[in-house]
Amino acid sequence: MDSSKAELLKQAEENIVELRNQKTENDFVKEQAKINEQYSTLERFVEEHRKELAALSPQQEQDVDVLLQSLKLRKETLMRFCLPDWKFVHNIPIYDIEEHPMVLRDRMMAENLEFLAEKMYPKEKIIVWGHNYHVRKNNSKVKYVQHEQNFLNNMGDYLLFV
Repeated sequence: MDSSKAELLKQAEENIVELRNQKTENDFVKEQAKINEQYSTLERFVEEHRKELAALSPQQEQDVDVLLQSLKLRKETLMRFCLPDWKFVHNIPIYDIEEHPMVLRDRMMAENLEFLAEKMYPKEKIIVWGHNYHVRKNNSKVKYVQHEQNFLNNMGDYLLFV
């Protein structure tokens, strides 16, 4: 519908990948704000052109809802996950286990699955597949023998409806 928005999405996706290469946290935060604005611009465009976009897609409104949710997830990943991940990659200590990138990733996967089950497909059956580590319940109670510690919380630990 608008090739400049397609280019903006491509640019935002490339920029989010490059965030890990920022040398300082201050540089990271500045770049993060720019990327957040790119995704916000795209969100506004989709919301403002909902009818036109729905007319172009096979499942109409539902496809637009999925597109909006995808943009929101990218922003949420950018704002919640990327800085802890950057710190982890740069060997900056993480003192709160709930801020560990792997824990954040699994919590966000659980939140997305809940969104799909409760908002997108509330009357449908859903099949979920993934690596055992991510989908099992009580993961944090399983001992990782090689490191003499428990596994971190995972998606299964955060799911409320399973």
